[in-house]
Amino acid sequence: MHIQKHSDVEIQYLENKENISPVNKKKPEQKNLKKSIKPIVNFPTFSLKEGNILTRHLQNEKKEIRTVSKYKDLIFKHEISIDKEVVFYNNFFFEQRTVLVNWITGLQENLHFSDDALYFCIHLIDLALSKNQLHENKCYVFGVVCILIAQKYEETEWKSVEAILLIARKHGLSKMYKKQDVLRNERQFLNHIEYNVKWQNPLYFLRNANRANSFDDKVLALGKYFLEIMFYHEKTYSYSNRVKAATAVLMARKFLKKETNENLFNFYTNTEKSELYSCFMNLREIIERPPEYQNIRKKYQSAKKLKIYNILYN
Repeated sequence: MHIQKHSDVEIQYLENKENISPVNKKKPEQKNLKKSIKPIVNFPTFSLKEGNILTRHLQNEKKEIRTVSKYKDLIFKHEISIDKEVVFYNNFFFEQRTVLVNWITGLQENLHFSDDALYFCIHLIDLALSKNQLHENKCYVFGVVCILIAQKYEETEWKSVEAILLIARKHGLSKMYKKQDVLRNERQFLNHIEYNVKWQNPLYFLRNANRANSFDDKVLALGKYFLEIMFYHEKTYSYSNRVKAATAVLMARKFLKKETNENLFNFYTNTEKSELYSCFMNLREIIERPPEYQNIRKKYQSAKKLKIYNILYN
C-alpha cells in the first residue's frame, strides 16, 4: 500500500489508551506504550486532517454508549472471523435464489422491515441452500419463514404470521399455505440447523467504511445499493462481506466524487485497493446496465433511499 507521509507526522493508535495525537520523529517513552493493536493491513500514516477526524471519531465514540468503544476492536475481529463464503449444492441454480431475494425485497416496503433484516433473510436462504433444504416448489413459503425469523432476530416490532401471509399472497404466494404450514416449516428448518443462526451482517462493514466520509448520507445510500445488487449476481457473491462492503463504498465515493481521506478509508475497511480490484471491476460491469429486477429498482427510486437509482441511471 502506497502511503503518503505528511510533515513527518505519525499517528499511533494504542489499545489501552485510545489517543490519537501528532507525534514528531522523537520516539515515545516505552513506559507509555502498551500492547499495540495489529491490524490486518499495515497501519497507515494519516495526514494531519485525517488524524484530527479520527481523534474526533474516537472522542464521540466514548460519549455514545451504543458504540461500545471499549470492545469495538474485539467486535471487528469477531465479524471478520465469521465472514465465511457459503457453498451451495451443485443442483442449485443461482437464478432461483436471486428471484427469491428479489421477491422478499418486494415485501420489504409493505412489511416495514429493515435492511438488516433483509440481509438476515438472505443469510437464511443461503444457509438452507448449503444444507440442501430449499426446494423450488417451496421457495416462496420459505421466503415467508425467513421473514418471520429475521424480524424476530433484527426488529423490535414484528408482524404476525397472518399479516405476513396476507401481504405475501398479494405478491404471488399460493393461497394454499396457511399459518400452520409456515410455523411447521419454521420448526423443521430451525431444527435442521440446530437453531444455529450465527451470521455476519454486511452492513456492519458498510457503515464502518462510511466513517471515512463522516457518515455521509449519499455515500451510505449509494453504497447500500451497490452492496445489495452484488447479492443478486453470482460473479460478486463469492467475495467476503468485508470485501463487498468496502468495494460498494469505494464505488460510491468514486461516483459521488467524494474520495477524501483515503488512509482513513483503508483503516476503517482494513483493506487495500489491490484486494478490492477484482470485486470492483465485476461491480462496475454489473452497474453499467439498469437491473432487470423491478423490486430493487423501486426500492432505490424511493425518497427514503434518496432516489439513488435516479441519480445512477437518469
